[in-house]
Amino acid sequence: MFLSSAEAIAQFSPIIDASVPVKLNTNLAVGRYVISFELIPDNEHAVYIADQNQDEVFELFSARLDGAGNPIRINGRTPTAGGDVLSIAGFSQDGSKVVFVADQDVDERGDVYSVNLDGSAMTKLTPNASGSRTVSQVEVSPANDRVVYFLDPVAG
Repeated sequence: MFLSSAEAIAQFSPIIDASVPVKLNTNLAVGRYVISFELIPDNEHAVYIADQNQDEVFELFSARLDGAGNPIRINGRTPTAGGDVLSIAGFSQDGSKVVFVADQDVDERGDVYSVNLDGSAMTKLTPNASGSRTVSQVEVSPANDRVVYFLDPVAG
């Protein structure tokens, strides 16, 4: 399997059998990139961050490892001006939910979200009162049922 950017390729294979790679993301315009990916514990999906739909707006996508269907943007609406999905933090135990960090609502203020693999039920996990604070570290528990994060003051 592989994710392809206009100028870089990240490859991975769920089965080490030298089979023909399957492209997971859509074709990207020159200068657009897949910057990160993670395999989901269900062994059927991967999620990745790319500026696939809009240049320099990095969003979260889900794709089937067998290449069936099109990738789905799962971070809900387009982030606020200047906002991006910043990182993939982990998954629920059954792999049905993704935990990620994004400055989705306020540029330069990272919040933690969870979302189903189909993009439904996106939930903000950091408090609305985070105001001038941003998430600096996120960990999903080994049992994949809890999320722990640091809220740090926003510089500036």
